[in-house]
Amino acid sequence: MKYLMRCLVLAVTPACAALAQDGKADREVRLFLAHYENAVPARDIEFLERALTDDYVRSGSDGKSTNRAQALKYFRQQRANPTFKTNTLKHENQKVRVIGAMAVVTNDWTAQTTSTASPDVEPTTDRGRYTGVFEKRNGRWMALAEHDSEQLHDDTGMVAGVVRASRDYNALRMRLRSGRSPGELQAAGDLATLN
Repeated sequence: MKYLMRCLVLAVTPACAALAQDGKADREVRLFLAHYENAVPARDIEFLERALTDDYVRSGSDGKSTNRAQALKYFRQQRANPTFKTNTLKHENQKVRVIGAMAVVTNDWTAQTTSTASPDVEPTTDRGRYTGVFEKRNGRWMALAEHDSEQLHDDTGMVAGVVRASRDYNALRMRLRSGRSPGELQAAGDLATLN
């Protein structure tokens, strides 16, 4: 009986150790991802220089690939002269799979951004899918490869946006012409200006 118990303990111990190790690696990857997901919209160059491997590659929905130098150049330009502001960035349905020193991450994303050239314009909301491959090098996790795909905007949403913009434009024109809001014009019965 003692022999059987020892064999069972010897057989189970490596499996438990592997599970404990997987749990630790999973937590490390998720902690790295939390920092990484904040560094990208914040354009934290110092963190990104440490986080991207020398052989890093990113491909996007435009079908082009970007290497580490190009990505860092883009983040530096956006930090110095941003063309958009990220209002919100959400990652949902995130799946993390750690296999030794490699990790694969997938998730859905939703981003709301505002153009810095037109800050008064209604923010744009985009959705898509993300896949990232990360590797642990010299004791720390780093981004090796990433791919983003963006969901196409449907006709209903685009038409609604055009209608909203048209209404806003007409209201602005009436206000500029008369100095009063469309509601004030209607209440006053100023049909000539409304027409």
